[in-house]
Amino acid sequence: MMRNKVFYVLLAIGVVLRLALAITTYHSDLGAFALAGKYIAGEGKWLSFYDQAVHFNVSGEVIYLPSKTIFNYQPLAYILPSIFYLPFRGLINQTAEGILNTNWEALHSVAVNWVLLIYKLPMIVADLMIIFLLPKFFSDQRKKRLVQILWIFNPLGIFVSSMMGQVDIVIAFLLVLALLAKNNKKYCLSAILVAISALIKPIGLILVPIIVIESIHAYKNFWKGIIPGLCGGLIYILGILPFIGSPAYRAFSLFADQINKSTYAGIAISGGTAIPWFFIVYSLVLLLQWKKRVNFFIAFGVGLLSSLVFTHFHPQWLVWLMPWMTIWVVKNKSLVIYLAAVLGWFCVLFSFDPTLHYGIFLASKTIIELPLNIQNMTGQLILMGRAMLVGILVYLLTISRNYKKNG
Repeated sequence: MMRNKVFYVLLAIGVVLRLALAITTYHSDLGAFALAGKYIAGEGKWLSFYDQAVHFNVSGEVIYLPSKTIFNYQPLAYILPSIFYLPFRGLINQTAEGILNTNWEALHSVAVNWVLLIYKLPMIVADLMIIFLLPKFFSDQRKKRLVQILWIFNPLGIFVSSMMGQVDIVIAFLLVLALLAKNNKKYCLSAILVAISALIKPIGLILVPIIVIESIHAYKNFWKGIIPGLCGGLIYILGILPFIGSPAYRAFSLFADQINKSTYAGIAISGGTAIPWFFIVYSLVLLLQWKKRVNFFIAFGVGLLSSLVFTHFHPQWLVWLMPWMTIWVVKNKSLVIYLAAVLGWFCVLFSFDPTLHYGIFLASKTIIELPLNIQNMTGQLILMGRAMLVGILVYLLTISRNYKKNG
């Protein structure tokens, strides 16, 4: 009973911490969700919101509106938060344009802004729901509590949900559900969940083949095994189909520039031609899984990690992997790996402009430029942090050679 009381105290601290950070921090990415919320929840433009942010002239050139905001994510990135905004549509209509990046100085004129809590609410809810999903991967009560405590105070989850207010935490939530569905041998549901996550950002699509391979192994029938892949592909196509007619969606979201980042680093084989490291490692993961040298859980996590470590990824992207990482370190009693991943992420975070770290607080009225010698030193630390994440990927593949001992 005493342990339960301690857990609920820690949970309460985690919730209060998230709420406090939500009203005292701001990043410009939140402005797109606020403006989309106005168009979708406030004005009912569920299928036409992409074309509200920009216009095109007769020559097809983009005409940016005064908001200077474009919607470059997939449809559910804006629709899901807008569902949460529906009860607050009056407030959303009044305040949405004030949350845009063009109003940075006005937003930072106060140390606390309660309206920000409404806009970050969908992300905070997804973050908190992960706390209650993670114990489902364990039977031991102590491990159930440990995995929950690690997530309650997980800095990536807190940063992405409560400080940035980014939908990457919703992707993480959906991927946890996909893992649970697979554990219950619901392969179609698992593929559908990762396809839904891909309708926020398309990273989930790389997990569909991993689910298909596991399904083929389980059913021992190729044609029955590929059904989850067909289900996932169909859901994704149906999700983007209503927006294909939108010029803004096709120009900025369907094939967003961020997709190419994972394929930038590679082995040059001729002038202007390189084989991306992501393709190499991802192909290796699929082959190892097919030959039963790694199990589904390892393939799921390492496949996801391979899309990140060879690119200049945005700080919020690593949160896709963190629920998986939290489960893995508790199962394998490898807290050092968890701490190494978090430390590597902190290094990466400080490679970005100050609006993503100390400048994210409303109380920071000015952004201080670091001296050049300190910038050079931090540059080396950042590279070491990125290398640490690559090292974790190699380590996970190395220790996973024995399929039967990995679970």
